Amino acid sequence: MKRYLPLMTLIFITGVVGVRRVSGEAGVIPGVPTDGYPNGIFISAESFDFNWSAVAASPSGTTTYQFQSSLSPDETGGVLTANLWQSGTLLTNSIHSPGAPEGKWYWQVRARSPDGEYGNWSRIWTVTIDRMAPTVPVLMTPVNLATVQPGGNFGWQKANDLSPVTYTWEIARNNLISLADGALAEPLVSKTGLTDPVMKNFQLADGGYYWHVRAVDLAGNTSAWSQLFRVTVAHQVVPTPTLTPAAAPIQTSVTAASVTTPAVQTAGERPTRVSEQRKNNRQRRLR
Repeated sequence: MKRYLPLMTLIFITGVVGVRRVSGEAGVIPGVPTDGYPNGIFISAESFDFNWSAVAASPSGTTTYQFQSSLSPDETGGVLTANLWQSGTLLTNSIHSPGAPEGKWYWQVRARSPDGEYGNWSRIWTVTIDRMAPTVPVLMTPVNLATVQPGGNFGWQKANDLSPVTYTWEIARNNLISLADGALAEPLVSKTGLTDPVMKNFQLADGGYYWHVRAVDLAGNTSAWSQLFRVTVAHQVVPTPTLTPAAAPIQTSVTAASVTTPAVQTAGERPTRVSEQRKNNRQRRLR
Protein backbone atom coordinates (compact mmCIF):
# COMPACT_ATOMS: atom_id res chain seq x y z
CA MET A 1 0.00 0.00 0.00
CA LYS A 2 1.36 3.32 -1.03
CA ARG A 3 1.63 6.23 1.47
CA TYR A 4 1.41 9.84 0.40
CA LEU A 5 2.73 13.02 2.09
CA PRO A 6 0.25 15.83 2.66
CA LEU A 7 0.03 18.28 -0.21
CA MET A 8 1.54 21.29 1.64
CA THR A 9 4.48 19.20 2.85
CA LEU A 10 5.12 17.93 -0.65
CA ILE A 11 5.15 21.44 -2.02
CA PHE A 12 7.87 22.61 0.38
CA ILE A 13 10.00 19.49 0.01
CA THR A 14 10.06 19.76 -3.76
CA GLY A 15 10.66 23.50 -3.66
CA VAL A 16 7.62 24.45 -5.66
CA VAL A 17 7.40 28.27 -5.62
CA GLY A 18 4.44 30.59 -5.76
CA VAL A 19 2.58 28.93 -2.89
CA ARG A 20 2.38 30.76 0.45
CA ARG A 21 1.44 29.06 3.67
CA VAL A 22 -1.87 30.14 5.10
CA SER A 23 -2.21 32.14 8.30
CA GLY A 24 -3.20 29.92 11.20
CA GLU A 25 -1.10 26.95 10.12
CA ALA A 26 2.20 25.92 11.62
CA GLY A 27 5.10 27.75 9.97
CA VAL A 28 3.09 30.84 9.01
CA ILE A 29 5.11 33.76 7.66
CA PRO A 30 4.63 36.75 9.99
CA GLY A 31 3.32 40.09 8.85
CA VAL A 32 5.25 43.33 8.36
CA PRO A 33 5.68 45.73 11.31
CA THR A 34 4.25 49.23 10.86
CA ASP A 35 4.06 52.56 12.70
CA GLY A 36 7.75 52.90 13.54
CA TYR A 37 8.66 55.61 16.03
CA PRO A 38 10.65 57.84 16.13
CA ASN A 39 10.32 58.66 12.46
CA GLY A 40 11.09 61.85 10.54
CA ILE A 41 11.96 63.85 13.65
CA PHE A 42 14.96 65.34 15.46
CA ILE A 43 15.77 64.29 19.01
CA SER A 44 18.48 65.25 21.48
CA ALA A 45 17.99 62.51 24.07
CA GLU A 46 21.03 60.48 25.08
CA SER A 47 18.90 57.35 25.24
CA PHE A 48 15.49 56.50 23.84
CA ASP A 49 13.42 53.59 22.52
CA PHE A 50 12.60 52.50 18.99
CA ASN A 51 9.03 51.18 18.83
CA TRP A 52 6.76 49.66 16.19
CA SER A 53 3.38 47.98 15.99
CA ALA A 54 3.26 44.41 17.20
CA VAL A 55 2.68 41.68 14.64
CA ALA A 56 -0.09 39.20 15.45
CA ALA A 57 1.17 36.22 17.40
CA SER A 58 1.53 32.91 15.66
CA PRO A 59 -0.69 29.99 16.76
CA SER A 60 2.49 28.08 17.46
CA GLY A 61 4.06 30.65 19.75
CA THR A 62 5.31 34.20 20.25
CA THR A 63 6.42 36.43 17.40
CA THR A 64 9.89 37.94 17.82
CA TYR A 65 11.70 40.67 15.89
CA GLN A 66 14.98 41.74 14.36
CA PHE A 67 16.11 45.37 14.14
CA GLN A 68 18.70 46.98 11.87
CA SER A 69 19.95 50.55 11.46
CA SER A 70 22.55 52.55 9.59
CA LEU A 71 23.85 56.07 9.06
CA SER A 72 23.85 55.26 5.35
CA PRO A 73 20.65 55.50 3.28
CA ASP A 74 21.87 52.85 0.83
CA GLU A 75 19.19 50.24 0.18
CA THR A 76 18.12 47.63 -2.33
CA GLY A 77 14.46 46.87 -2.78
CA GLY A 78 13.58 48.75 0.37
CA VAL A 79 16.15 46.92 2.52
CA LEU A 80 19.14 48.72 4.05
CA THR A 81 22.43 47.35 2.80
CA ALA A 82 25.41 49.43 4.02
CA ASN A 83 27.17 49.85 7.39
CA LEU A 84 24.45 47.95 9.20
CA TRP A 85 24.00 47.43 12.90
CA GLN A 86 21.70 44.46 13.52
CA SER A 87 20.16 43.27 16.73
CA GLY A 88 19.73 39.76 17.96
CA THR A 89 16.29 38.30 18.59
CA LEU A 90 13.97 40.83 20.24
CA LEU A 91 11.16 39.48 22.39
CA THR A 92 9.09 42.69 22.25
CA ASN A 93 8.24 45.28 19.63
CA SER A 94 10.82 47.73 21.03
CA ILE A 95 14.56 48.20 21.36
CA HIS A 96 16.43 50.64 23.60
CA SER A 97 19.16 52.91 22.25
CA PRO A 98 21.59 53.84 25.07
CA GLY A 99 23.27 56.66 23.18
CA ALA A 100 23.83 56.37 19.45
CA PRO A 101 26.17 58.83 17.69
CA GLU A 102 24.73 62.02 16.24
CA GLY A 103 23.46 62.02 12.69
CA LYS A 104 20.53 60.88 10.58
CA TRP A 105 19.76 57.23 11.27
CA TYR A 106 17.85 54.90 8.94
CA TRP A 107 16.16 51.91 10.57
CA GLN A 108 13.71 49.07 9.99
CA VAL A 109 12.51 45.83 11.59
CA ARG A 110 11.10 42.47 10.61
CA ALA A 111 9.13 39.85 12.47
CA ARG A 112 10.16 36.21 13.03
CA SER A 113 7.78 33.35 13.65
CA PRO A 114 8.35 30.69 16.31
CA ASP A 115 9.32 28.34 13.48
CA GLY A 116 12.16 30.64 12.44
CA GLU A 117 10.40 32.13 9.41
CA TYR A 118 11.17 35.81 8.82
CA GLY A 119 8.66 38.19 7.36
CA ASN A 120 9.50 41.09 5.07
CA TRP A 121 11.41 44.06 6.34
CA SER A 122 9.34 47.08 7.26
CA ARG A 123 9.62 50.33 5.40
CA ILE A 124 12.70 52.41 6.24
CA TRP A 125 12.14 54.97 9.00
CA THR A 126 14.48 57.81 9.96
CA VAL A 127 15.46 59.74 13.05
CA THR A 128 18.07 62.49 13.39
CA ILE A 129 20.00 62.60 16.64
CA ASP A 130 21.17 66.15 17.36
CA ARG A 131 22.66 67.06 20.72
CA MET A 132 24.43 70.26 19.65
CA ALA A 133 22.87 73.65 20.35
CA PRO A 134 22.53 76.25 17.58
CA THR A 135 25.07 79.04 17.32
CA VAL A 136 24.30 82.21 19.26
CA PRO A 137 22.44 84.80 17.17
CA VAL A 138 24.35 88.04 16.49
CA LEU A 139 22.21 91.18 16.84
CA MET A 140 22.33 93.49 13.82
CA THR A 141 19.74 96.26 13.89
CA PRO A 142 19.09 98.59 15.56
CA VAL A 143 22.67 98.81 16.68
CA ASN A 144 23.43 99.02 20.37
CA LEU A 145 22.56 102.40 21.96
CA ALA A 146 20.66 103.52 18.85
CA THR A 147 17.70 105.91 18.91
CA VAL A 148 14.85 104.86 16.63
CA GLN A 149 11.29 105.80 15.82
CA PRO A 150 8.41 103.49 16.86
CA GLY A 151 7.46 100.65 14.55
CA GLY A 152 10.93 99.63 13.41
CA ASN A 153 12.36 96.14 12.88
CA PHE A 154 14.68 94.22 15.18
CA GLY A 155 17.02 91.98 13.19
CA TRP A 156 19.85 89.50 13.80
CA GLN A 157 22.05 87.03 11.93
CA LYS A 158 20.69 83.55 11.24
CA ALA A 159 21.89 80.85 13.65
CA ASN A 160 23.61 77.73 12.29
CA ASP A 161 22.46 74.22 13.23
CA LEU A 162 21.97 70.69 11.92
CA SER A 163 18.21 71.29 11.83
CA PRO A 164 16.05 74.34 11.09
CA VAL A 165 15.73 76.73 14.04
CA THR A 166 13.22 79.14 15.51
CA TYR A 167 13.95 82.18 17.65
CA THR A 168 12.84 83.64 20.96
CA TRP A 169 12.90 87.45 21.16
CA GLU A 170 12.58 89.40 24.41
CA ILE A 171 12.41 93.10 25.25
CA ALA A 172 12.19 94.86 28.62
CA ARG A 173 12.42 98.28 30.23
CA ASN A 174 15.34 97.21 32.40
CA ASN A 175 18.34 94.92 32.06
CA LEU A 176 17.57 92.59 34.96
CA ILE A 177 18.55 89.01 34.01
CA SER A 178 17.16 85.77 35.41
CA LEU A 179 19.89 83.63 36.94
CA ALA A 180 18.01 80.47 35.96
CA ASP A 181 18.35 80.70 32.19
CA GLY A 182 19.69 84.15 31.30
CA ALA A 183 16.31 85.46 30.14
CA LEU A 184 15.13 88.96 30.95
CA ALA A 185 13.64 88.90 34.43
CA GLU A 186 10.84 91.39 33.66
CA PRO A 187 10.15 91.19 29.93
CA LEU A 188 7.47 93.35 28.38
CA VAL A 189 7.25 90.84 25.53
CA SER A 190 8.71 87.34 25.05
CA LYS A 191 7.97 86.14 21.51
CA THR A 192 8.72 82.49 20.70
CA GLY A 193 8.62 80.45 17.49
CA LEU A 194 9.90 83.14 15.13
CA THR A 195 10.98 81.40 11.93
CA ASP A 196 12.80 84.39 10.41
CA PRO A 197 15.69 86.29 12.05
CA VAL A 198 13.65 89.47 12.44
CA MET A 199 10.92 90.96 14.63
CA LYS A 200 8.97 93.21 12.28
CA ASN A 201 7.16 96.49 12.89
CA PHE A 202 7.03 96.27 16.66
CA GLN A 203 5.34 99.27 18.27
CA LEU A 204 6.86 100.71 21.44
CA ALA A 205 6.18 103.79 23.50
CA ASP A 206 8.93 106.38 23.86
CA GLY A 207 11.67 105.40 26.27
CA GLY A 208 14.65 103.11 26.75
CA TYR A 209 14.56 99.33 26.23
CA TYR A 210 16.79 96.25 26.36
CA TRP A 211 16.44 93.31 23.96
CA HIS A 212 18.08 90.00 23.08
CA VAL A 213 17.48 86.76 21.13
CA ARG A 214 18.23 83.03 21.31
CA ALA A 215 17.76 80.11 18.88
CA VAL A 216 16.02 76.74 19.39
CA ASP A 217 16.42 73.79 17.01
CA LEU A 218 13.96 71.01 16.17
CA ALA A 219 15.59 68.66 18.64
CA GLY A 220 14.93 71.13 21.47
CA ASN A 221 18.53 72.29 21.85
CA THR A 222 18.71 75.95 22.87
CA SER A 223 21.52 78.41 22.22
CA ALA A 224 22.80 80.89 24.75
CA TRP A 225 21.16 84.32 24.73
CA SER A 226 22.70 86.92 22.46
CA GLN A 227 24.36 90.08 23.69
CA LEU A 228 21.92 92.47 25.37
CA PHE A 229 21.35 95.62 23.29
CA ARG A 230 19.87 98.92 24.49
CA VAL A 231 17.64 101.00 22.23
CA THR A 232 15.85 104.31 22.77
CA VAL A 233 12.50 104.87 21.10
CA ALA A 234 11.55 108.50 20.39
CA HIS A 235 8.97 110.20 18.21
CA GLN A 236 10.97 112.75 16.25
CA VAL A 237 9.03 116.07 16.25
CA VAL A 238 9.89 118.26 13.24
CA PRO A 239 9.25 121.98 14.05
CA THR A 240 6.85 123.82 11.68
CA PRO A 241 8.61 126.72 9.93
CA THR A 242 7.06 130.26 10.50
CA LEU A 243 7.40 133.41 8.39
CA THR A 244 8.49 136.63 10.22
CA PRO A 245 7.86 140.02 8.44
CA ALA A 246 11.06 141.82 7.59
CA ALA A 247 11.74 144.85 9.85
CA ALA A 248 12.58 148.31 8.44
CA PRO A 249 16.32 148.85 8.18
CA ILE A 250 17.87 150.85 10.97
CA GLN A 251 20.62 153.35 10.02
CA THR A 252 23.45 152.99 12.44
CA SER A 253 26.20 155.03 10.71
CA VAL A 254 26.47 158.76 10.28
CA THR A 255 28.55 160.47 7.58
CA ALA A 256 30.49 163.59 8.16
CA ALA A 257 28.53 165.46 5.45
CA SER A 258 25.21 164.97 7.26
CA VAL A 259 26.27 166.84 10.39
CA THR A 260 26.63 170.69 10.56
CA THR A 261 28.66 171.94 13.41
CA PRO A 262 28.00 175.60 14.29
CA ALA A 263 31.01 177.84 14.24
CA VAL A 264 31.95 179.08 17.65
CA GLN A 265 34.46 181.90 18.18
CA THR A 266 36.27 182.07 21.39
CA ALA A 267 38.34 184.91 22.73
CA GLY A 268 41.59 185.36 20.91
CA GLU A 269 40.55 183.16 17.99
CA ARG A 270 40.61 184.32 14.39
CA PRO A 271 37.07 185.09 13.08
CA THR A 272 35.60 182.27 11.07
CA ARG A 273 34.71 182.64 7.38
CA VAL A 274 31.04 183.03 8.28
CA SER A 275 31.73 186.09 10.44
CA GLU A 276 33.76 187.73 7.68
CA GLN A 277 30.95 187.21 5.18
CA ARG A 278 28.44 189.03 7.48
CA LYS A 279 30.78 191.95 7.90
CA ASN A 280 31.17 192.38 4.14
CA ASN A 281 27.40 192.33 3.66
CA ARG A 282 26.91 195.21 6.15
CA GLN A 283 29.55 197.34 4.43
CA ARG A 284 27.79 197.00 1.07
CA ARG A 285 24.49 198.21 2.52
CA LEU A 286 26.17 201.33 4.02
CA ARG A 287 27.52 202.40 0.62
